[in-house]
Amino acid sequence: MKLDDGYEIGEDPKGVVTFSDQSTDNPTGFPTLVVSGFSYNKLYFTFSITSTTGALHTGVYTSAMSNNSLTMLDVNANVMEANVDQGQFTLNIISVQDSTVQGTFTATLVNDVTGEIHTVSNGAFRTNFSKSN
Repeated sequence: MKLDDGYEIGEDPKGVVTFSDQSTDNPTGFPTLVVSGFSYNKLYFTFSITSTTGALHTGVYTSAMSNNSLTMLDVNANVMEANVDQGQFTLNIISVQDSTVQGTFTATLVNDVTGEIHTVSNGAFRTNFSKSN
């Protein structure tokens, strides 16, 4: 992915799909995908999207949709994020096969302290995911 003017490359992100639990943030019954990882420059990232149906499926998910977000934490502990309240995050799932999901993403992230804007482009991921209830 490209963050502002520099490229961030990483590999082997981890993914988990969780399903409905009436006592948590996902009482809808729709699956939520959470993917987390590090770039080689130690930039931590995590994104979360909730499906709009009973199965994880291909399609476009945005931060304007409930519970969808992207958060990044750099080596200086600066938190940058896009969620329903600030910034913008768009994730396109292009493939879901068995326990593998693949997609692309872009974002406009907001630094939680300074309000500084950061642009993410050309983001791509492929990960195997585990299932959790």
